[in-house]
Amino acid sequence: MRYETYDDKRASFVGLNPPGSGSQFPYLREGDNDSLALSSNVPISASQTIYAAYVEAAFPFVTRENRKPAIEALELTLAGGYEHFSIFGQTTKPKASLVWKPFSLLKLRASVAESFRAPNLVQTNTTPLRRQITADDPYRFDVTTLPTDSKAQRTVFRQGNQNLEPEAAKTWVAGLVLDVPKVRGLSLSFDYFHLNQNKVIENLGGQAAIDRDEIILALATQAELARGTNINQIDLGSGTAGYKGSSKITRKPVTAADQTAFATYNAAQTSNNSRRAAVGEIVGVIGRLPESQRPRHPGL
Repeated sequence: MRYETYDDKRASFVGLNPPGSGSQFPYLREGDNDSLALSSNVPISASQTIYAAYVEAAFPFVTRENRKPAIEALELTLAGGYEHFSIFGQTTKPKASLVWKPFSLLKLRASVAESFRAPNLVQTNTTPLRRQITADDPYRFDVTTLPTDSKAQRTVFRQGNQNLEPEAAKTWVAGLVLDVPKVRGLSLSFDYFHLNQNKVIENLGGQAAIDRDEIILALATQAELARGTNINQIDLGSGTAGYKGSSKITRKPVTAADQTAFATYNAAQTSNNSRRAAVGEIVGVIGRLPESQRPRHPGL
């Protein structure tokens, strides 16, 4: 059994200084805010209880006592793990491995297993923290070339994701171990492994969120062009709840200057593939923990 807790305490003076601050502390003024660009950590308290059990059994079918031609040793191992999380539920994962030694210098081995990792209490905390990063806006910068669309300070609200599901993985490994003749203790080994992960928890940073927004905007633009909409008439909902870019990005409404810049840019393009519908400047970015694709990792 394991009991996990996560506590983050707020500093004594955070936000607006309370009435009477100046009389108690000479350098504090009533109504001043001590947090200028970054928000302080908010008070958080979370906990969970984890129960776990593991069992393993080995079956040595062939040993030195009953070895046979081409079977110096043969052993099967079966194992299983059980975990119960008070927040995420329970899971049971198996493992099996086989070792075959055809002769004294060579050992062949293989295993297959499933694994599981639940999000921790930090990753599921949804309280946003305001931070500043330096990032560019590639969708707009090629059009406007403005400093505000190049590397500039961006406001990012970092938060966890309460909808995260546990990571799961399936792994299989096969390989061999060859003992070098006449050299005691020296052996050569070779293994091939294949790891298939599901619902991998990764931290999507501010710049990565902006880059994804560029891709989504480009796809939305091409979809409208395919319907026959004039490039300068495409409305991507910038600055509204109907924004067609990434849900992690907030933008200003399109201004007259934006419309002129995008119209000039699009007029210079020779193909619809490079044309871009107008959007406003970035106001804020939400950097949170999403669930990614299903990566596979083979290797030697």
